[in-house]
Amino acid sequence: MRLNFKKFFAAAVSLCVTCSYFGCANVFAGETDIVYYDKNTKASTVNSVPDGATVVSVVPSKDSLSVGDNFYVDIILENNPGFAAYGFTINYDPSVIVPVKGDVDEMDSVSQVTYNGGIPAVLADQVNRGIDIGASSGKLFRGNILLKGSKILETKENGILFRVNFKAVGEGNSPINYSDSENIIFSNEDVEHFDVYVKNSEVSVSGGNKDSSGEAENNGDDDKDNLNNENSVSDDNLNNKNDNSNDKKQDDDNSKSSGNENENKGENASENTQTDTSKEESENDFIINIPRNMSASKEFGDLASVSWAKDSIIKLSSLGIINGVDAVRFSPKSYTYRADFVVVISRLLGLEGSADNVFSDVDGSSYYSKAVSLANKFGIVQGANGMFMPKSNITRQDAMVILSRVLDKAGKLKKSDVSVLNNFNDKASVSNYALSPMADLVGMGILNGDNNRNLNPKGFINRAEMAVVIDKIYDVLK
Repeated sequence: MRLNFKKFFAAAVSLCVTCSYFGCANVFAGETDIVYYDKNTKASTVNSVPDGATVVSVVPSKDSLSVGDNFYVDIILENNPGFAAYGFTINYDPSVIVPVKGDVDEMDSVSQVTYNGGIPAVLADQVNRGIDIGASSGKLFRGNILLKGSKILETKENGILFRVNFKAVGEGNSPINYSDSENIIFSNEDVEHFDVYVKNSEVSVSGGNKDSSGEAENNGDDDKDNLNNENSVSDDNLNNKNDNSNDKKQDDDNSKSSGNENENKGENASENTQTDTSKEESENDFIINIPRNMSASKEFGDLASVSWAKDSIIKLSSLGIINGVDAVRFSPKSYTYRADFVVVISRLLGLEGSADNVFSDVDGSSYYSKAVSLANKFGIVQGANGMFMPKSNITRQDAMVILSRVLDKAGKLKKSDVSVLNNFNDKASVSNYALSPMADLVGMGILNGDNNRNLNPKGFINRAEMAVVIDKIYDVLK
């Protein structure tokens, strides 16, 4: 039965207490646990997430830290069925990490879930400036009802719910876990809860002297400007206000799984078959080393639902350009991290040499650091305001901007007028900075709309879709 506003507000008023530390009972999951909350918010630990399920991922900007380091944690929502209220607690070990005050404008730099035409579901000042850094109890309570006047609203947006800034203050490991509060994680405007899968995380801190001051350093990013500026020449503006659209030509299956952890394992695999390469030098002195020596054909047991991508996946994996998440699984519908996309680009091009790491949120010891640094050195990626956001899911338009740079550097890009995008229903959704690159790739036949003639520019790209477009780029470059 639908409840009126007053009853809803009375039932959920406690959720409006934002930015306070709250000592309610919570499920505290262990390292890398996936916790399933059913419609009654009963929690249980599970091993995997079904395709199309609602997922909340806890994503720290760095996994390994030293005492005194600042970092941030993004809470990312995927496959959102539509929520009007939420309530949850972020759990952490206050002897190892503590939340700190961040730049109030920081959330302008990321793709936050919004409602009613752009109102953030979580206000930036409530997350960053509102935190009491002297009350590091290990539980950070969040809650809100999406309201406009007396009207309750829903949002079906996907993306970053909010970001919490932390500082490492002591050696050890700290889980960063997301759990229910007041017996709610998400509910719709009828006060009906829905199933949620939560992917928790952990950070490791070593070295230095114990520091308990909790003084904020803003992650060294005091010079931020607005990354959502559509006229920016950033490779992507980090503008991931994503719809939940699919990103492929042939496949109209809207079910998606969040496979970032698997993606990391897959793209961090040590296998390398790039032993026989062909070096080419373009007119702009950009050296590419395209892998040509194919290993024995690889067989993955989870490609039945992406038959349209199977040949590309097998081809690229045999060339050593992409890997499975293990020996028998490719996880084709898992989303692709920005870092992992650049690792694949690096393998495609055979990037060599050394480069300085210029991004504050790229850990120099990470598996993707060299690839991201080289791609930045050669002008393939730019990031924005000193950040690359390696663990954010890459969007279709951002992937196309990067790929257009690859083709341009190799002297293979063919320009098209942006009018070619008029054939798609959602041209207006393409950000200004991505219009020309997407038009060029449409003209070259690398980018195709879905069966409904949509480009889905701000939808996440999954691993199967990535394989298809990378295969097309390979054929142009070889």
